[in-house]
Amino acid sequence: MQTQNRTHPNKPSEKSLRKARNRLSAKIASEKMAGVPKMDSTEAVTDPVITPFLMAMEDEGFVTQKEDSQALKIDRCPRCQQSSRFAFRGNTGEFKLCALCHN
Repeated sequence: MQTQNRTHPNKPSEKSLRKARNRLSAKIASEKMAGVPKMDSTEAVTDPVITPFLMAMEDEGFVTQKEDSQALKIDRCPRCQQSSRFAFRGNTGEFKLCALCHN
């Protein structure tokens, strides 16, 4: 039996991901130029993969689901085994999607 290597149909487009990465990079560069201390910077509290992924999902109209405590709903991905699978709500209802493997 052959398994398919499929990604989720609601994953962000490459264009959205690229735009989000560029926005994040520009913000980090701007803060460095302005002399923002490293510990107070965006760079200190972002991840170069997960943050643009979440930004791109938001840009495409998906809402990241949160716990009652307002923390993001995150699970371990069954495919890549990383704690990077987020819960979203979109026009097709609720779904989960991994920021790393898009499963």
